[in-house]
Amino acid sequence: MKDITMQGRNFIIIFFIIFLLGVIVGFLIIPHPQKQNEKTKIGSGNSYGVTAGVVRKVKPSNKSAKEVVGVELLEGVVSEVQPPIRAIGDIKPPELIKKVDPIYPEAARKSGVEEVVTLEVQTDIFGRVKNVKILRSIDSLFDKAATDAVRQWKYEPKLINERPREVIFTVTVRFKLKQSL
Repeated sequence: MKDITMQGRNFIIIFFIIFLLGVIVGFLIIPHPQKQNEKTKIGSGNSYGVTAGVVRKVKPSNKSAKEVVGVELLEGVVSEVQPPIRAIGDIKPPELIKKVDPIYPEAARKSGVEEVVTLEVQTDIFGRVKNVKILRSIDSLFDKAATDAVRQWKYEPKLINERPREVIFTVTVRFKLKQSL
């Protein structure tokens, strides 16, 4: 009986020592939040950074990553969510940087049908197409081809007041048969 209590006491002591070592190592390895903010300063020389999902040259600055990107980063989670803005008036649609041509529907090609499909597109803060909605289409044969192509398009992230924003805007996809000479 004495051996069992002695083993139990030794186990508790060893467990407690390992626990304390883990806590001490955790304090030494994991940076303090205030010290971490100092480490997130960017632009201290000729550096490159990722802002809003696009790699670009970062000018020397005393701004923190939070100030440059414009969102509060908390353990890798974006805590500031802003509603998407509509590209109307002074707010222009984002710049298209990758376009995938739609596949012309074979049935429409054989019948010689041409079409223009107008879509409403929403991009996320990284310039990726998030939502696509058909606004105007005459022939439904072209709807899927147009939406499938536009979902693969990439845009330059839209910055409003130096903050990446989701944007809603219209896109026109033209299906035109090539004329043979």
